[in-house]
Amino acid sequence: MTAPAPLTRVEIVVPGDPGSLWTYTDTTTGRTLAVPAPVFHLDGGEVTAAVDVEERSTRRLGNGVAEHRVVGTLRGHPHLRLAFVAQVNDAGPVVRFRYELLGDARLTKPEGRDRLTYLAIPGLPTDRVTEVQLAAFDEMLHSYAVAELDVAQTDLAHGSEAAGPIVVGSGAGAAWLIAYEHGAQLPDSFLTFGLRSDLIEVTARKGNYLADQALPMQTVWFHIALVEGTEDELAKSYRQFLLHHQSEWPESRRPYVFYNTWAWQERTKWWHDGRYLDPMSQEPVLREIEAAAQAGVDVFVLDTGWYQKTGDWEVHTGRFDASLATVRAALEERDMHLGLWFGPLSAALSSDAAVHHPEYRMSWAGIASEPAPVWETEASYRMCLVSGYGDYFADRVIGLARETGATYFKLDAVDQYGCDDPGHDHGDETHSRAERADSYAYQLPLALTRIAERICREVPSAIVDYDVTEAQRSMGLAFLAAGKFFLINNGPYYRNMDIPSGASPNENMFFFPGTARSRLCRAVLGYDKWIPSSLLLTHYLPDAPRLSQTTSIASAVLGQGGFWGEFASLEEGDRAHFRDMLDKYKEVREDITEADPVRYGRVGAAPEVHEKLSESGRGVVAVFSPFAVRHIYRTEARPARDIWHTDNVSVVFQDDDRAVIEITFDEEDAALIFFS
Repeated sequence: MTAPAPLTRVEIVVPGDPGSLWTYTDTTTGRTLAVPAPVFHLDGGEVTAAVDVEERSTRRLGNGVAEHRVVGTLRGHPHLRLAFVAQVNDAGPVVRFRYELLGDARLTKPEGRDRLTYLAIPGLPTDRVTEVQLAAFDEMLHSYAVAELDVAQTDLAHGSEAAGPIVVGSGAGAAWLIAYEHGAQLPDSFLTFGLRSDLIEVTARKGNYLADQALPMQTVWFHIALVEGTEDELAKSYRQFLLHHQSEWPESRRPYVFYNTWAWQERTKWWHDGRYLDPMSQEPVLREIEAAAQAGVDVFVLDTGWYQKTGDWEVHTGRFDASLATVRAALEERDMHLGLWFGPLSAALSSDAAVHHPEYRMSWAGIASEPAPVWETEASYRMCLVSGYGDYFADRVIGLARETGATYFKLDAVDQYGCDDPGHDHGDETHSRAERADSYAYQLPLALTRIAERICREVPSAIVDYDVTEAQRSMGLAFLAAGKFFLINNGPYYRNMDIPSGASPNENMFFFPGTARSRLCRAVLGYDKWIPSSLLLTHYLPDAPRLSQTTSIASAVLGQGGFWGEFASLEEGDRAHFRDMLDKYKEVREDITEADPVRYGRVGAAPEVHEKLSESGRGVVAVFSPFAVRHIYRTEARPARDIWHTDNVSVVFQDDDRAVIEITFDEEDAALIFFS
């Protein structure tokens, strides 16, 4: 294969053999890993995709990645070809790769089940093996949350399965990682790991292909790494990979300060006897833009209601000027960016999308989707993204971005399942309803990712955000290749806690001023070990009193970066407080994003300390406690000496250059220390 660039840490060689289709070598240590050929089920029999290599090419991507493409003819099957695509970054150990199977054959399913082995690697050290779950939905939080589950040696000895999508292992001074890019709420999964002491596999579980599906077939992307060191050290390298090298579009990774109108709209509905859409008109929005600018917001997002009807996604000119021209001008004058909400599945009854493309409507058991209201706008049909409607929707978003100048796009209300129509791109009348439904669900996160990729290619500086605030959405690694996640809405509802909601139909528990919502939102910061928090947008409330505001700011600057509520309702001094602290944050926010997380204490306990200091020593330490507390905290990193801190802590430096932070809270409080 073409030699990698000199700075590339990992060298890829493609022998093409059954037991070593390609090899991974860490040039810094000399450790080598042989990756066997994938095994497909074609025309009724298993086919191992060993190849005689014929074509090689390399291209450089804009994210510091060399993408190598190797194509060969399958040995013993001259009518079939396999393409192996590997992305190798300049500095890290993680390789991103996938396969494409080409030729004249059909994928088959013995006993009606997927039969496809993507990876089957023998000989990896398994003294310790950990499954990292990203898609466990925790109803105590009403949010997805990360979980690290140790795999027992007895399970490895007898064989075990895991959904992942990340599995790491270690032994004999080495650590390895295997992951796949897809998305599903556990315990559901479409790929699965087979874990044994002597063999680690990744196989198709369901929906990966249709029975008798003609080639070509493209697999999902996989990640693999092998290093000297521990699993925790490998997690740091993997976090850097997701931050810098998984996606070609870096804007989604940048630590902007976001504002979304939704909490303002909800409060209008539940507190002021209004409608969700009452705030969605030009003058109130312009007032909120000015207030948000005074507070230090970078990206201002109009949630639902800016449009005339779903499907067409045209600006509601009864509420705003054409093309949002005045709103756009106000934002540009304040160096802010415009964001817009979309419901990708929704198309209003009278929309061009619904009228001219009824073939794209979702259906279930032969019954086309019935219209339903969408946030006080015209009733809408549900449309299938695993059909031509995916491109139709992407085209509309791209056109609207050019018209309005919007660069942030929130995709909401897209569940994993919901369509088994035989006229779409997930099966036909020859396939069972169940197979079509599984194919839709398997393809859904990939369709969303393709939509986001198209938007990013066409719209400079685009950020595409997928709302996973409810259960049954496609949480996983796939969408991060092009965008980010919107992680928490209002958290648990009263019904999640078996609490009657009372006379009001408002079921939101964490909807009110105070520090409780901040504790809830910090509870998911465990993701930051693996996925940078800048990819998991979460919104904090700006409400007085000052304790609540400082707590919200100190929480948001740890990476989640969002606020919602109503800045225009705050006192001028409160907005100035936000601006002052967020300006200090912006001096070091890139360092905070780069930094691996260190936490002392449980979220909500006394004290709770978060350290986010980069290798340069720049960053932040945030401290929280619901009670009076006295505590001494010593940083793990050696911080920079230029510091600013709230007046409820003191900071001195030890002889070893670590900072000693003395915390003195007389009651519930929060503190910030910026090191720059």
